[in-house]
Amino acid sequence: MARKCYVCGKGPVTGHNVSHANNRNKRRWLPNLQPVKIIDEDGNRRRVKVCTTCIKSNRIRKAPAKDPVGHKAPEAVPIEEGAAE
Repeated sequence: MARKCYVCGKGPVTGHNVSHANNRNKRRWLPNLQPVKIIDEDGNRRRVKVCTTCIKSNRIRKAPAKDPVGHKAPEAVPIEEGAAE
């Protein structure tokens, strides 16, 4: 997967490190990409790389955490009136 944000397309930027003696060395600035599980337009869960700016500004919809295998939330049992007495 490329070093590119899935949402905004932000990618590496090139330039120079400039020393006090004005020596120039090529370098790259990389975006702060984080792997995130999202829900895409079709409703499918995907793992994509998204920059932290897009995460902070809520440009993505994070996927809810899946329940561990075999552990289900207890179902609510309706209370019948007069049955507890």
